[in-house]
Amino acid sequence: CAALTSAMIERQRTGHPVHEWALARIEEGRGAAGPTVDQYMTTQLFTVHEDELVDLAAFIMDRERTRQILVEDRDLRLVGLISYRSLLRLLAAGGIEELGDPVPVKGVMTRDPVTVHPDTPVSEAIRLMGEHRVSCLPVLHDGQLVGILTERDLMPLASELLSESFEPR
Repeated sequence: CAALTSAMIERQRTGHPVHEWALARIEEGRGAAGPTVDQYMTTQLFTVHEDELVDLAAFIMDRERTRQILVEDRDLRLVGLISYRSLLRLLAAGGIEELGDPVPVKGVMTRDPVTVHPDTPVSEAIRLMGEHRVSCLPVLHDGQLVGILTERDLMPLASELLSESFEPR
């Protein structure tokens, strides 16, 4: 949105008709800090309560084709997350039997995940994902869950940057 708005303003200043305008490019909206998390995060969130069953989390992941489920407590505060990787590791290690049956989400979730603010530069979010070896970052604003930034959300940006890097000059 920022790139499109900036490009439109710049092209209006030229006085050329709209049909002659070049397409907007992502770097036109970057500003000094570059793109921010709120430009790429997903806001359609799937959450479970920490006392619900892992089976429910797995069902939601499969049905909604998501790779992570955010975990909230009774006050709707983020307390953890479950990723498909953590479920696979648990299954492969035979850890389900140790937790008993049924298995609550709080028994397998990653507690206190690394989070970011919507205004965090995407470059910083990517650095955090690499440093902490995570595939997503919950996005909090004033302590409230407002989104999630995943590797999948960053694919359009990566695609654009790669295509620009390999364009013939």
